[in-house]
Amino acid sequence: MEPTKRETQEHKVICRPPAGDHCFGCRAGEAQCLAVRVYRMDDGSVVSLVHTDESHQSFKGIVHGGIVCSYLDEVLSYNTWSDEDYDAIAMTVEMNIKYYVPVPVDTDIRIIGDAPVIERRHYYISGRVLLPDDTVAAEAKIHYIKLRNEDERNKEECVERTERADARETITY
Repeated sequence: MEPTKRETQEHKVICRPPAGDHCFGCRAGEAQCLAVRVYRMDDGSVVSLVHTDESHQSFKGIVHGGIVCSYLDEVLSYNTWSDEDYDAIAMTVEMNIKYYVPVPVDTDIRIIGDAPVIERRHYYISGRVLLPDDTVAAEAKIHYIKLRNEDERNKEECVERTERADARETITY
């Protein structure tokens, strides 16, 4: 299959939610996590800028497919949060991932999640991994479900998640 490239454009950052203390995908500072940082954009999408790490490789020089899947699941899940309901938890119901080309280690990639399609508590989100030359390395369609507000997993102490965006004002993807 021939790799495809996407036309890129600039998107305005509107906020950057902080990392969770217990999350494999977004907590920072430990080798046993992904440490992704996600930006919410003005068009309803989310994006993460990631530098791939040798510790996540499978074949020499290639990021393990399970890690690519985890990147997509982590980043796209940020589009289940809303300004009114930031602390409610959404869990993955189903994932469909298509891998087109390998993701190299020691490379800057962009993980993009499109604006969600929402049906009550169900969120359907598409996204992709872009290599530095805008080649689509992988695409995902993920179905999440929000837990009901009375679910005990929603009761833990959470920090205020609306954080001002950092100095980066736009991201191209």
